[in-house]
Amino acid sequence: MACPFKLSKDNIELQFATNHIGHFLLTNLLLDTMKKTTRESKKEGRIVNVASEAHRFAYPEGIRFDKINDQSSYNNWRAYGQSKLANVLHANQLTKHLKEDGVNITANSLHPGTIVTNLFRHNSAVNVSGDPWSIIGNETNINVETDRTSIFERNKIALRLEVLCDNTCPADGVGVYNPGFWGMNIEQGKKYKVVFYARSTGPLNLAVSFTGPNGVGNLASTVITGSASDFSNWTKVEAVLEAKATSRNSRLQLTTTAKGVIWLDQVSAMPVDTYKGHGFRSDLFQMLLDMKPSFIRFPGGCFVEGEALRNAFRWKASVGPWEERPGHFGDVWKYWTDDGIQVCILYKGSSGRNQRGVVSIHDKA
Repeated sequence: MACPFKLSKDNIELQFATNHIGHFLLTNLLLDTMKKTTRESKKEGRIVNVASEAHRFAYPEGIRFDKINDQSSYNNWRAYGQSKLANVLHANQLTKHLKEDGVNITANSLHPGTIVTNLFRHNSAVNVSGDPWSIIGNETNINVETDRTSIFERNKIALRLEVLCDNTCPADGVGVYNPGFWGMNIEQGKKYKVVFYARSTGPLNLAVSFTGPNGVGNLASTVITGSASDFSNWTKVEAVLEAKATSRNSRLQLTTTAKGVIWLDQVSAMPVDTYKGHGFRSDLFQMLLDMKPSFIRFPGGCFVEGEALRNAFRWKASVGPWEERPGHFGDVWKYWTDDGIQVCILYKGSSGRNQRGVVSIHDKA
């Protein structure tokens, strides 16, 4: 599920082959027997495709039959959605044909719900451990764990990287990467601001880069350096990276070849060209302002409610500098959100005068 690009033994993109072609073939092999059984027993036959709500998140153009095996534009979650969309369309079309043939068989597709299992082992949006970061390297050259330490009192947790190699480190270094929710859309010529807090047991030499899928291709990069005294305490680091290529399925990487321990906290990557630096697309936000809304609905559903009351969204905790917000665990989607997107809106009150309201908006894209 949402796995890295790979071909099946029949040379078909693995998710499409496993999730759709296999279902399709099995159904065709059994269909004549089902028709015969239905006619003889005079009982309704049923075909059930285990699809997913993820069919809504296929590629924008739907099923890309001419690009099924195109690795350069592959997106692990879009490809999964594509295979599930194929399940739904297969069931719909098969039902139509069976009805036309006068056969008492229905084909159905269903969403089975979500439970965290090893199906999620290939991705960090929803995975078994719940960790948003994945490791670059192996246990012989790096150890990564969370640590109950931070410069921020309301969010006492940071990422601890213990680099074990020195001269033996891989040429590209070891470290961690984060692909965002379903891959980051990095566009050539645009600038992106990366902000994080770091401390280290020794001198810091940390490469910050955007790469393509699976870490292939350097889209933008810079190196953060400093002495041991510079990073003996928590230090805020800011860097602006300009993309030299485009990838819709990018990831942010932090790597080093220097032995020692590095702590990372409150890592943020945001396009520079956003509305007042808040992360919103300027054109869309301006459209919103031009409408002069008197009411904006707060995001609802699973993000706000959660599966358990202890993980429900608390809007008052989303006000103030984003680094100081406690955030909360999204127990439906199994990832931590820092509740970092918040906007203050002026609107017309009942008296006709401008009033100020705070609205926190969650964006998983």
